[in-house]
Amino acid sequence: MTGMMFPKEKKRKNKRKSPKNVMVKGRKRLWSIFSVNMNRCMYTGSSEVERHHVFHHTSEEKIRCEEYGFIAPLRPDLHPNGARAGRYAVQVDRDLKERSREYYLTNYGTEEDFRREFYYVS
Repeated sequence: MTGMMFPKEKKRKNKRKSPKNVMVKGRKRLWSIFSVNMNRCMYTGSSEVERHHVFHHTSEEKIRCEEYGFIAPLRPDLHPNGARAGRYAVQVDRDLKERSREYYLTNYGTEEDFRREFYYVS
């Protein structure tokens, strides 16, 4: 059998390159439209925080959240998909999604663009 090549070459996935200001010393540098200080809860000011990606259904949505700054520093009991989510976590999640939507419409595009990029149910 001529023409067969072994071993076959592995196909590599195209990786999306992060902007230069996102990577600092090999670590992600997350930023937020909601808060300047990512080490304090944006609602309570607590220093115990978890960083919440507002839209998190797919890995693509998480990447877009990092690009647009839709990340919120939250106290663990306010983190909607955290292990210690409290009773106000659902309200916090709705508030963050609505604020992100408004920011996107003001600065980036239309409602259709927003719905195309993020899974969003009003």
